[in-house]
Amino acid sequence: MTARYPGWLIVSLLIVAVGAHWTVLQSAAWIGMLASNLSTTSIRGAWSKTFDGKHPCKLCKVVHAGKSAEKKQDNQKPQNKLDFLLIRGPSIVFRWLREPFRLQRPPLIVSRIDTPPSPPPESLLG
Repeated sequence: MTARYPGWLIVSLLIVAVGAHWTVLQSAAWIGMLASNLSTTSIRGAWSKTFDGKHPCKLCKVVHAGKSAEKKQDNQKPQNKLDFLLIRGPSIVFRWLREPFRLQRPPLIVSRIDTPPSPPPESLLG
């Protein structure tokens, strides 16, 4: 039973890290709203009242506020830029551009001069 605990912990942390916890909470809110609306109205009325956006429940408001707060924080974060510094200057990095391009001959293909054994080995005769 303890072997499953780290796996669930990792999955939960990944869900929170990518922001999927808002989707899980919103889905739970919709299921709860649909269930409570079904007790008072028809399926069509409960469906439209749940998903029209005019009748949010408390959990829907919490999810909306949480998403808005995260978006504000994301907009306020400074954008980090990666500056690549050349320590010894561009001459080392671009040295290959200064050198002339030389075509080299491919190595000579040496053909085999040996002739096959005559008569063929007995192991190949079968």
